[in-house]
Amino acid sequence: MGKAAITRKTILNKAFDLIYQKGYQATSVDNILDQTHVTKGAFYYHFENKEDMGVRMVEEVIYPKLYDALIMPLEDSEDPINDIFKVIMNFFKLADYQTIMYGCPTSNMIQEMAPLSDRFHEALKNITDTWQGTIEAALKRGQENGTVNRTVDTESVAQFIVVSYEGLRSLGKVYQSKLYYKNYLKQLRAYLATLQ
Repeated sequence: MGKAAITRKTILNKAFDLIYQKGYQATSVDNILDQTHVTKGAFYYHFENKEDMGVRMVEEVIYPKLYDALIMPLEDSEDPINDIFKVIMNFFKLADYQTIMYGCPTSNMIQEMAPLSDRFHEALKNITDTWQGTIEAALKRGQENGTVNRTVDTESVAQFIVVSYEGLRSLGKVYQSKLYYKNYLKQLRAYLATLQ
């Protein structure tokens, strides 16, 4: 990786850290430059403006994190009931204090920026569409192989799983307790069992 690519990646990763903790609107380009020791000229070499950088951060930092943790493991799932539960449970097992305290980066950005910017809206919608679509496709494979009841509305279930997960992550910011995560997993397991 060349120097320019390293600089760009450094900006995006540091921007993610700052925005995750403070929010997009409360994080200035100067805040990012202070943390990265990158010049303003270098910043604007890589990004048209702050919005461009923010959208690229969603696409190149947030999306890959979510993809690796919650989407990729379901892409070839033949046992979606168990695999959906495992993927979410494994993610929560790795949840540290910061993950609980600051919530879901995707949900945070949706709440803060999706209503204000078409570019953010599209980048964030792509994340949720991909995740929901992957869950739905896994459930359809389960219907084909007999592990999921054929009467299940796979689209609604996929939406419900994503919405309930995002809601939990938002409430986790308020209560800052893993107990909410444990209770969610208990109820998620019970719900998923009804789909068999």
